Amino acid sequence: MTIKNSPTAVTIVQPTPRWTDSGEKILCLKEVEDKTGLAKATIYRRLHEIKETGDTSLFPIPVEVSKGRIGWLASEVDTWIRSRPRAIQPKTTA
Repeated sequence: MTIKNSPTAVTIVQPTPRWTDSGEKILCLKEVEDKTGLAKATIYRRLHEIKETGDTSLFPIPVEVSKGRIGWLASEVDTWIRSRPRAIQPKTTA
C-alpha cells in the first residue's frame, strides 16, 4: 500500500494483485513479510539456505514473475505458515 499526499487529498493506492494463469495469487516480498511476520533479510537468508542445503522446508520457493522480479504463491506461503510448530505445546496427560 502506498500513501500519496497532495495539497488537497490523501490517496491510498493498493498494490495491483498479481495472479497466475490458474488464478493463484502471487505475493510480492512486502506481502510475504506482512503475512509471515518475517523480515526481508530473514526471507532472503532462508532462500540462501535452501540453495546451500536443498532443504525446501525452510521457506516456500519463489517463482519468477519477470526478469529480476520474484513472487511467492499465496497457497504455498499459507501452507508453510500452517506447517510451523506451535510456540506453546499443550501439556499431555498420562
